[in-house]
Amino acid sequence: LLLNRCYDDAMCRDVALFPHRLGRFLDGRRHKFFPGRLVLLAVLSFMCAFTVVFLIVYPFVLHSTQLPFPDYMYSVEEDPPPPPPPVDVEYDGRHRLAVLVPYRDRLEQLTSFVQYMSLFLTRQLGSPRAFRIFVVSQADRLRFNRGALLNVGFLYATHRFANDSFDYLALHDVDLLPHNLQLSYRYPAANPVHLSAPQYHPIYHYPRFLGGVLLLTARHFVSVNGFSNKFWGWGLEDDDLRLRFDSAGIEVIAPNLTSGPHDTFLHLQSERQSPRDHTRADADDAIRRRRDRTFGFRDVAFREVRVTSLAFNGHPVTLIEVVLHCNVSLTPYCLPHSYS
Repeated sequence: LLLNRCYDDAMCRDVALFPHRLGRFLDGRRHKFFPGRLVLLAVLSFMCAFTVVFLIVYPFVLHSTQLPFPDYMYSVEEDPPPPPPPVDVEYDGRHRLAVLVPYRDRLEQLTSFVQYMSLFLTRQLGSPRAFRIFVVSQADRLRFNRGALLNVGFLYATHRFANDSFDYLALHDVDLLPHNLQLSYRYPAANPVHLSAPQYHPIYHYPRFLGGVLLLTARHFVSVNGFSNKFWGWGLEDDDLRLRFDSAGIEVIAPNLTSGPHDTFLHLQSERQSPRDHTRADADDAIRRRRDRTFGFRDVAFREVRVTSLAFNGHPVTLIEVVLHCNVSLTPYCLPHSYS
């Protein structure tokens, strides 16, 4: 088909049966010159070059490490750090903050959170060395358990990364960004500080609310045994933590700010995020609302999937992916089909 004309039917059949004789058929003694020969040579040359490049590059692509996030997030070593922001104070090295973020399926919010909080905390605390962001991602199909994820984050920050000496924590929702510069993430020596207190949170305003952003020392967290692990689905784990602080005689204070619920925090919204799981059944809801005086961070059951160092445009974050374990006999509402 590549030949313009075939002058001898017998020769055409000979070439079809014996392709290696094509060269003799194409030489100047047996046929007239035709332009298709140049096209044939160009196509063959391109195919040979493509094959060589493919065989060299493909093995590296096939065995490259696949991170659980899109390719614009790179390892800390490969992504150059951004220029440092201006700082309000010089970091004295006495305290280090672990920002614990419970996470599932909020990538757009997480991308904004890491970049914004890294700049905000660097400016306020004086250095990127003053803090580290730990994202604790629930990688199973059970209902979301914010309290258990924060317990896991505490264990990693204070034990797995014990050499980094994190002595206080910010328990932080991924969809809240501090907008008022008066919000202080510095060491809370005396009392836990509820930064997103009801008078400052953009959505929740009931008096006993303790969710959103809570700043406390590692000693405070240990004294109440952290969070209960029994609260699956959204809500109630922070109410139980409030009762634990009350029982331990620890007062949780709120900052004194000039702003209100509309200008203290930026509340991130995502069009593609899945809805929060507020659904409850009457029987299981009665179990959920019982005070948990037994279990806490010492009893959290989970399996580590991986711990990865990532960077969002140069801002480092430690991703902890875990699979939580559920005792169905004690908390049957942990299963996603419990309310179907």
